[in-house]
Amino acid sequence: MRLLLISTVFLLISNETEAEVYKCIDASGKVSYSNLPCPEGSDTKQLDNLGSDTNVSYESYDEDIDYQWQIEQVQKTAHVQNSQSILHISDGERVQLQNYIEYGKYTAFMFYAPWCPSCRKARPQVQASANTHANLVLREINIIDWKSPFKDQYKIKAIPYFRLYDTSGVLISEGVGLHPRHITI
Repeated sequence: MRLLLISTVFLLISNETEAEVYKCIDASGKVSYSNLPCPEGSDTKQLDNLGSDTNVSYESYDEDIDYQWQIEQVQKTAHVQNSQSILHISDGERVQLQNYIEYGKYTAFMFYAPWCPSCRKARPQVQASANTHANLVLREINIIDWKSPFKDQYKIKAIPYFRLYDTSGVLISEGVGLHPRHITI
């Protein structure tokens, strides 16, 4: 039976522009992320080129109230519906994705980082989709920083990056960005 999933889940390679991202640590130890070089006197680490969302300085992502609210909403629905559908499998360590495919269901892998603004927008939507569709599971990989082994292992050029496997474990789609679309499965 063909099932039409109407969801916010993914994906075609987008034509997003890339932006440099800097990790800035001020004298008091406060961390912020920005597409602009850090102010003078800050400890600066360039995190390389990532996806778009420019001209904004991203303060500590842990304190982003809107982001936290979105995550809380997803967590509430996770208990109500398909609570086993989301699994966080790595924080920067290499893993073999094939070991985490759930055969008989579509398996989506999302490569993200909490400091990535596009990832922060996409993650709650993808989690909500995985929670509401019984035949879709989500595996999350936090790349931590742009020097993660995952970046090279899977040739990731920007995040959020997705890989979608069919019920037999065959890769059927991959790419950067989140695109609301109809996916025929």
